[in-house]
Amino acid sequence: MRTAPTLYEDVLAIVKSAASEADAAAVFPKLNGLGFQEANATDHKFHEGYIRTDGYDTVFVQYRYYDTSKAFSIRPDMNVFLIKLLGQQGTLKEKQIKFLDAS
Repeated sequence: MRTAPTLYEDVLAIVKSAASEADAAAVFPKLNGLGFQEANATDHKFHEGYIRTDGYDTVFVQYRYYDTSKAFSIRPDMNVFLIKLLGQQGTLKEKQIKFLDAS
C-alpha cells in the first residue's frame, strides 16, 4: 500500500511524463488507477480536482487549461496541474507543473 508522500511523488512523475509528451489526457486514467476520486477544485481558476486520502495525509491534484491563442494566430492550450500533499496541519508540499499541448 502506498503512503500519501509516496503517492505525491508518483503523481509528480506522472504529470512530468505527461508534460514531456505534451499530453495532459494521459494523467487522468493513471490517477483513477491509483484510486483517486473526483473532487471539487478549491484553488482560484482550477476547474477539476482529484483526491486520495491515506491515513491523516491527502494528495490533492487540481487541473485547469487555458487557450493561449491570440488574434489571427492559433496556439496550443496551456495545461496547469497543481499537486498538493496535505497533512493535519495544512499543506506539506506543493508543486505546480505547466505545459503546452502538442501542436
